Amino acid sequence: MSRRIFKYILSINDITVVWIPKGGEILTVSSQHNQIALWVLVDTEQIIEECRFFHAFKTGEVVVEHTSLKTYLGTCKFDNDSYVIHVFETHNPLNQ
Repeated sequence: MSRRIFKYILSINDITVVWIPKGGEILTVSSQHNQIALWVLVDTEQIIEECRFFHAFKTGEVVVEHTSLKTYLGTCKFDNDSYVIHVFETHNPLNQ
């Protein structure tokens, strides 16, 4: 087993699709260089076969209608905390 931490960049205010090695474990999400970064612990010997979905919402944006929300991952702050984004892992939006 060869485990490493990979970083993925997520879209702001949109759904991002990320393909990761099977069994990847999400560690954290944070802002980095004015982007949303997701860090995942992966076994690099595994096949990249897991399609995961992430959705970022602005503070104040309606999320009640988004029934695909699965897990809250964290909050990212930008522009001296004046722009705040909340990140969730979601179910596949096509399977609703």
